[in-house]
Amino acid sequence: MPDQRESTAIPAVIATGTPKEVDAFLLACLCHEEFPQPSVADVYEWIACLTERHGEFHSHISTCHYWLYFQHAKRAGISPDGQAFPPRPDKPDCES
Repeated sequence: MPDQRESTAIPAVIATGTPKEVDAFLLACLCHEEFPQPSVADVYEWIACLTERHGEFHSHISTCHYWLYFQHAKRAGISPDGQAFPPRPDKPDCES
């Protein structure tokens, strides 16, 4: 079983897909909880591959970086906005 530092092959859509195809792939992989989440190592490899593809993929690279940041924040127990993660429920108003 691979650990978090190992990676699988770069998906063909990352290597050769159009910007629209890469959009759809990243949305499915990074944003929908019903799909298996990629490893951190996979996403770093995707960034390297997209960087080699140049201009049209800058927003996709940013999306991957944000996902990595969010994964780090989750592991650290904070949300990207600096609040505790998961968000704490509001305290009931005791003066009611």
